[in-house]
Amino acid sequence: MQRISSLIHLSLFWAGVMSAVELVPEHQTVIVSVGDPATLKCSVKGEAISNYYINWYRKTQERQPHTKPSVFVMKNGTNVACLVKDFYPKDIRINLESSKKITEFDPAIVVSPSGKYNAVKLGQYADSNSVTCSVQHNKEVVYSTDFEVKTNSTDHLKPTETENTKQPSKSCHEPKVHAEKVNMMSLTVLGLRMLFAKSVAINFLLTAKLLFL
Repeated sequence: MQRISSLIHLSLFWAGVMSAVELVPEHQTVIVSVGDPATLKCSVKGEAISNYYINWYRKTQERQPHTKPSVFVMKNGTNVACLVKDFYPKDIRINLESSKKITEFDPAIVVSPSGKYNAVKLGQYADSNSVTCSVQHNKEVVYSTDFEVKTNSTDHLKPTETENTKQPSKSCHEPKVHAEKVNMMSLTVLGLRMLFAKSVAINFLLTAKLLFL
């Protein structure tokens, strides 16, 4: 797991009259693993300073109202993914429930540009149809719904030849794509990628065990 040590600022003070001094960071963002030390470097432009001291401080992220998550379950054979979308704050517990569990993995949580969080938890089960997902967030329990691609039944109805001749020509309009659908598609793709990666890893381990028996 990695954390971005962002919004870390440097204040520099010195005795005397304030001058036009610019502090230039070497990197705007530093990515480190949780628990590891981080080195943040900067340089001074505009004047040579002989008497100064440095003070680092971290700006906390702005708070936003609590948001209830949306929970979906995706199934692919014995693999199951629980997708949790658009929740705040970050603290959350995801439970995949089934009496036929094979294995489960720790959830992955990512932050969206809006400041809200998305999460995915994966597992393998002998009977994926028996799996349900529940989420505990902000002292409230939210249950999952099965994720299905909905299609409009009218799309399958083809007009007859006479109807084609009677229909007036229609101008083309640009399709409208809502940000919520794009976010859901991105989270779905992430879940499918994680499902595929876990399946390959598990199959590889099982094959290796058989070879060395």
